[in-house]
Amino acid sequence: MKSVCKVIFPFAVLAFWSSSAWPQAAVEQEPSLGDIARHYRGNKKADNPCPPTKPCDGSNTLSQVGENQAEYEGDIQTLLARRDFAGLDDAGENDRSLKTRVKGGAWKLYLLYDVVSKPSAGDKAKDSDWGERLALLKDWMSARPASVTARVALAQCYYNYGWVARGDNYADKVTDEGWKSFDARLNQASDTLAEAEKLPTKCPHWYFLTLAIARSQGWPKAKARNLFESAIAFEPSYYHYYREFANNFLAKWSGAPGEAEAFAEESARRLGGREGSFVYFEIASLIYCPCGGEPPARPALSWPKIQEGFAVLESEYGVTNLKLNRYVAMAYLYQDAGVAREIFGRIGDNPDPTVWRGNAEFDSERQWAASQVPGPRKTVGDSSQKTDRR
Repeated sequence: MKSVCKVIFPFAVLAFWSSSAWPQAAVEQEPSLGDIARHYRGNKKADNPCPPTKPCDGSNTLSQVGENQAEYEGDIQTLLARRDFAGLDDAGENDRSLKTRVKGGAWKLYLLYDVVSKPSAGDKAKDSDWGERLALLKDWMSARPASVTARVALAQCYYNYGWVARGDNYADKVTDEGWKSFDARLNQASDTLAEAEKLPTKCPHWYFLTLAIARSQGWPKAKARNLFESAIAFEPSYYHYYREFANNFLAKWSGAPGEAEAFAEESARRLGGREGSFVYFEIASLIYCPCGGEPPARPALSWPKIQEGFAVLESEYGVTNLKLNRYVAMAYLYQDAGVAREIFGRIGDNPDPTVWRGNAEFDSERQWAASQVPGPRKTVGDSSQKTDRR
């Protein structure tokens, strides 16, 4: 238990176990994860009121480098397994108010919903597993009727389960039964979000999930755009809905050529500064990722600006294997062998399966980078450069 507690809130570990941090009763009985969350939240609000993207006291950084994602997700799994609904609500409130992130830049709030909204069996989950997870989230909602976190989590579970029914096939390959279940579950997600909207506490992930539903249901572009504008007005630094909304401009979602790149440029300008550069990189990594589907479009975004965004990511949040894989895939696309060699060296033999269309693609591009003679980078579009792949 103590190791779990240490992971959840590393900045307050010493305070938790000191005699001055806890009442005497806490010495006699080990505090729950929920107790620790509540205690930490109170201290953190008093000691560090500055949100990550609006530094104060002379700081010029976006945020401190976050903790390991797997550790945080493990803590959330522990809270859920223990049915510590109060602890989950405390974690959600803490992550919303302090805008905390893990290494790699992802918001803890985003990861909380990702963890609780699907069975632990992942892709191997059966319908019975999904039924159990939905029942658990409904218990949370019943036990904590004022919890916006519980309702948004339940809505995302319905949404995820809907995509299980539909599958990843092209629309004309989806069965009638698949469409029926998909529509029904997304409607349940929408109804649950409508209930969440009535609660006094508002959540940026509510907008993220509503944007995902809007894309999945094919909302009119103007209506979806209005929703996105409301989202960034509420919380401009929740970068996850920039990536989500950018999906609308991809070819597979009927986007026109150049629309996704224009959205990346627009988003970087609107946010400005280092956070704008970070989001530019994030949107570029979505647009130009092979990710198991069609080859990415011929690159049109600025490679130097993508590099700048990666530099911001690394200095402010630290990088993960996933972000390194996304970056090196773009380095190949832009034919920057120097950057590719460096990043492949950092990745080693750890291709991320969500980025590559198989290990053969990863190995091929790594061999290409290693075989290039060091020298000035060729400009994308040169007839002499390799263009037969991606």
